[in-house]
Amino acid sequence: LQQPLDRGMGVLCHITSIPNEGRPGTLGAPAKRFVDWLAAGGQTYWQVLPVNPTDEYGSPYAGVSAFAGNTALLEDDVETTLKRLQKIGNDEDYLQFCRENDYWLTPYAIFSAVKEVLGGAPWQTWPARYRHYSPSHTRNPRIAMAAENHKRLQYEFGREWNELREYARERGVQIIGDMPMYVSGDSSDVWSEPDIFDLDEYGYARRMAGAPGDSFAPEGQVWGNPTYRWDILREQNYGWWLRRFS
Repeated sequence: LQQPLDRGMGVLCHITSIPNEGRPGTLGAPAKRFVDWLAAGGQTYWQVLPVNPTDEYGSPYAGVSAFAGNTALLEDDVETTLKRLQKIGNDEDYLQFCRENDYWLTPYAIFSAVKEVLGGAPWQTWPARYRHYSPSHTRNPRIAMAAENHKRLQYEFGREWNELREYARERGVQIIGDMPMYVSGDSSDVWSEPDIFDLDEYGYARRMAGAPGDSFAPEGQVWGNPTYRWDILREQNYGWWLRRFS
């Protein structure tokens, strides 16, 4: 993380801003065309904004998962993608992806599934039986099916994202990522690991992230994200953060 970048020129452009026939940019062909354009112009770096899922306002800086990918960036829409992945359930590459990423993938998939079943309500308002993470939630067939779909979409995101990174590397373009410091209070991370966040007894932020006053906002800013329990994280050898960096 401390290794300095080689001197070079680059562009900051989020994936959604890539030219794509009037639609938001996506991974796949639109992103590869952009890489070709960068390479032709002698550019070394392409910096993107975070690629994790966004909050209800579309911000990736308060996303619903620190680990998952934003499926809105997939080249095809969700319905088309899931149809293409109908028979992938027993594919060894897919099963290996699930095993290697189980730490975050299963909680995220179940969180997203329960949220779908309950109409998108914040987890703090869910019925008591769903307010805490448990793999047993998938005993509900509707939740099990929705969770499996979310796993498949994350697999496809990882495949497209890694393919794009390799495509760029082969053409001499390095992608510089971005990672948000905080997540949304209504996220799979806060729901599944509430002990590492500073929450009240109802699961809401006791202390919120923000910034002190400056010339743009003299009274400072409050962003709404829950802050971390660094004392708990220290006891855990900062495992959550190290997994994020990996």
